[in-house]
Amino acid sequence: MLSQNHFYYGMLRKYIIAFQHIVSDIKVLRTENGIVKKEITVPVTYATKTKMFNHIMRNKAVSDRINTILPRISFIINTMDFDQNRKTNSLNEHEYDNGKVFMYNGNPFNFNIDMSVWAVYVDDMLQILEQVASFFKPDFIVTVKEIPEIDLEKNVPVELRSITLDIENEYDDTDRIVRAELNFILKGYVYPPIKNNDNLIEHIRIKMGEMKNQNILET
Repeated sequence: MLSQNHFYYGMLRKYIIAFQHIVSDIKVLRTENGIVKKEITVPVTYATKTKMFNHIMRNKAVSDRINTILPRISFIINTMDFDQNRKTNSLNEHEYDNGKVFMYNGNPFNFNIDMSVWAVYVDDMLQILEQVASFFKPDFIVTVKEIPEIDLEKNVPVELRSITLDIENEYDDTDRIVRAELNFILKGYVYPPIKNNDNLIEHIRIKMGEMKNQNILET
């Protein structure tokens, strides 16, 4: 039943890029006596928490300078759940290109995103959390060009669900890593294939005539 011509819109990839764009320009300032000594743009990596932790520990073991790779943000889309509340009639058609092609309604999914904030200094972590949390009320809207082939563009809400603080090795300042876990829900869609409208009428032939003299005008 699912056998058909291949199609792929890369929706998950687009949502990953969209979320990364939201958190890609966060900065941390290191100050001393009120004077800014260093400004850090926080790197963002798409990776699981375990993979990111191993990466940090591996670099620490090699260089023993963990503060050169932190602070850092990592995130991962771990689940996608069908959203019955946003479902519309699956048979509704949307026509494009003057009716030559059409698409049925997309299926609404909630994409569950787990984000980790990693830092050596508590103040670094708090700066990042404040910059993120202040923009979610609790939603933040990001515009995504979902299917450029038909100029489909949508405002996609991203909702901040929770923030959890975690400190590892808090009694050993030389090895301490502070971490915060944030959970988001991105409310997106997965779309069916674009179809050709085979029933589209492009030409009409009309014959007009007068019965008296049988003159016929054809258009």
